[in-house]
Amino acid sequence: MALLKFKLKMCLNGLVLALLAPSVLLAQDNTQFSDEMIVRAQLRPSEQTTLSSEISSRLAIIKVDAGDSFKKGDILLSFDCANLYAEQKKAKAAHNVAMAKFSSLKRLNELSSASAVELQVAQSELEMAEADVSIVDKTVSHCNIIAPYDGRVMDRFVNSHQFVKAGDPVLRIYASGSIEVDFLIASDSLAWLSVGDLMSVTINETNKTIQAKVSGLGSFIDPVSQTIQVRAVILDKNATLLPGMSGTVQFIR
Repeated sequence: MALLKFKLKMCLNGLVLALLAPSVLLAQDNTQFSDEMIVRAQLRPSEQTTLSSEISSRLAIIKVDAGDSFKKGDILLSFDCANLYAEQKKAKAAHNVAMAKFSSLKRLNELSSASAVELQVAQSELEMAEADVSIVDKTVSHCNIIAPYDGRVMDRFVNSHQFVKAGDPVLRIYASGSIEVDFLIASDSLAWLSVGDLMSVTINETNKTIQAKVSGLGSFIDPVSQTIQVRAVILDKNATLLPGMSGTVQFIR
């Protein structure tokens, strides 16, 4: 009878150990994971903008399309501005007339052959003509949309010969070399994560790994998900990367 109780006790102990074994292994896995954290990330340009038309006119030439590269100062597209050029010529001619009239009256005033009032009127007319020229020149400067920096075209929203209204978007662009890594991480990671930390990023689309460095942390923690946004600059400047690519960020702690 004593031998039976001893065997039963040994069987129960073995059962308990068998039940505890997965928990022990899980604890060991969790300990290992705490030293190697992997999170999902996306690539996005830190500097991008949507260019809009500042005049209402017909598009004459579009020199770029989605995916094209450009340099700062390049003409990206041009509008048909024949009417504006005519208005500019007219405004400059009116300015020349006002200038001649003012110069003539100024000379006559010096000879006491024109009154001060006539001279003042001529001067005001000249100033109005100068203002008209400035307005037309500013409008004509919008006939070409110029690249504000070196970059690439993300989207083109218009076609050649299309009539575009002032304020309509025409191109979406981003600056070259401005792509960065963007991801969310658990807020308790702030206990060890800081600006300047290094990481490796494996890009899903290319299956290549690049190096990056934390450049900034979000200004708030999401109270629902308990996560914070993290930004990182890419250290591999020669890597072929595109906005929207995704990957995994790996920290070795």
